[in-house]
Amino acid sequence: MGAYSKENGLLALNLLLFEVLRFSPRERGDNTAEHASLVHLVRRQGGPASLFSLCALYAALARRLGIPLQLVTLELPEMVRGRGPDFLLRMPAQGEEAELFVDVLAEGRLRGPWDLAAYTNEDLGLEKAGKDALTAQMRAFVHEVTPTAFCLRLVEEFATACEAADNLAEASFWQIQLDVLDKQIVEAQERRAAEHGERDIT
Repeated sequence: MGAYSKENGLLALNLLLFEVLRFSPRERGDNTAEHASLVHLVRRQGGPASLFSLCALYAALARRLGIPLQLVTLELPEMVRGRGPDFLLRMPAQGEEAELFVDVLAEGRLRGPWDLAAYTNEDLGLEKAGKDALTAQMRAFVHEVTPTAFCLRLVEEFATACEAADNLAEASFWQIQLDVLDKQIVEAQERRAAEHGERDIT
């Protein structure tokens, strides 16, 4: 699939999700359990949705179209941080295809790497830098969400959403699952580190 075909595919997804189904992404702290649940989002086929869950749904649909997207965060230093989404979707550059970012919070707006400067504090004048310099500078702040971080955030979304809806029993359940999962991940990392240490000694 060529660059134009992929962009057209993303624009078609935007039309489906935001114009036809009327999904409306919500940031953290403004969600209920239904907004965070992928099962509820698919069943409802529209309406309010947590940004994280909607990004996951968007990426899954894009993959069915043959468009690989990565869930990423934009981790800006405090001194340049402006108002931006917690998550973006990145279409990596391939051959002659340029790198693109899908801003799901802005209903799927497509951005180049240099456009990410829109999320910084404009008073610092970053928009005056050359396009290539700005691209390199902003790309350094983009970090892919690992599978481990994805799983932790998914469970955290449920816990936070249930707590916001005063469903404290369910929030407590998901918080326990989050703590257990976090502990298991730490233990697995420690085991791998110990195995690598033993191999280094031998």
